[in-house]
Parts: sequence; structure tokens; C-alpha cells
Amino acid sequence: MVRDRIKLFLTDFVQVGLSIINLLLLIAMIFDPNERDTFFWIYFGMRVMFIPITILFGDRGIWAFYFIYTNIKALDITFDNLTCVAIISLLFTILPKVDKKKAIVIAALYVTDIFIVASIHNKQPFYIYVHLLGCLGYCIAMWKLKSSISNNKRLKLLPDEIKILTYLSEGRLQKEILEFSENTVYRKLKEARIRNGIKDNEELLMIFMDNKDAY
Repeated sequence: MVRDRIKLFLTDFVQVGLSIINLLLLIAMIFDPNERDTFFWIYFGMRVMFIPITILFGDRGIWAFYFIYTNIKALDITFDNLTCVAIISLLFTILPKVDKKKAIVIAALYVTDIFIVASIHNKQPFYIYVHLLGCLGYCIAMWKLKSSISNNKRLKLLPDEIKILTYLSEGRLQKEILEFSENTVYRKLKEARIRNGIKDNEELLMIFMDNKDAY
């Protein structure tokens, strides 16, 4: 299982690229001339854990990492800086599908952070108003980008999952795939759905068939 996840990790440009960047940032932190406060050690520990988290949990691990990172970072945000909401918006755009309920929860948490920061720094309502309007505009632009990307989606699949989906695309039923037990087929399809943020097998198979030549 871990070996398969490592193979999948090594074939994913985004996961490898972000891991290299976090490793370089971790090394850079050793030479950071600023005071080593609580936030420094939180970020240091997170960067140490980035690669193991990515290997074990894939895109969902990256999503969780950056979501936690941005909410911590937001506690020291300036109100003309959209870096934190930019990162969250990109998570919506390039990583697993997020439905409207999750989007509302995430937005509520971020807005809560903003009000906490405003209280800490005694900011006037004007700053909150301007910042949240800027965030809204950025999110709408990223949501539009996400829609265009989702129309041309390529699944992230392990070799056994590709075999199973190939059999299904040829018209076999799950119980007719003799190479794997029915429970194994069910489990592997579920893992593929979770990894790709897909609700059911029908959607998974449809996307696979649309991009079958790419596997």
C-alpha cells in the first residue's frame, strides 16, 4: 500500500513540485534571521511533515496542509494582502472537488480569522469591508477557472484501479472481474473515488472512458 502511494506520488508533478518547494523552504528556515517564536516552530514542524502527509494522503493531504497553514497565517494578515485567500482559492481550483457545504464552512472559518485579526490589531470596519470584497472577487475568478479545469479532468489512478476500470468500460460487472475478489474491486473503486473527489462509480467510469487513451 505504501509502495503504491510512493509510486503515485512520484508520478504527480504537483505533489513532487510542492514537496521540493517545502523542503527548500525548510532548509531556508534554518538560516532565518528573525526571532524563533511560536509561529516559527509551527511552520517548521508543518514543513517537516509535508512530504509524509503528501505520500500518505495525496491531494487531500495537501489540501488539509495548506488550509491549516493559511488559517494560521491569517492570524497575522495585513488587510491589503490576499495571499491567504489566494492559496485557499487555488486549493479549490486544482485539488479535490469541494461541494457548496464545505465551501461555506471554509469561508466561515476564514472570515472568523479575519475578525479575530481585526480585534487583535484594533482595525476599523473599513479594512474588513475592503478585504472581504477583495477576497470575494478573487474567489469568483478562481471558481471560474475551476469550472474550466474540471471540464478536462484526468483521473489519478493506481495500476490495479486502471485494470478494474478497463474491465468495467468493456462491459463487465464488478463480480465478473476474476482477477480480483468482489470486495477488493469495491475497495479499490472507493479509494479511487475518494482520491479524485468523485461521488459514485458511474461518474468515475465516465471520466475514465473520456480519457481512456491517456492511461
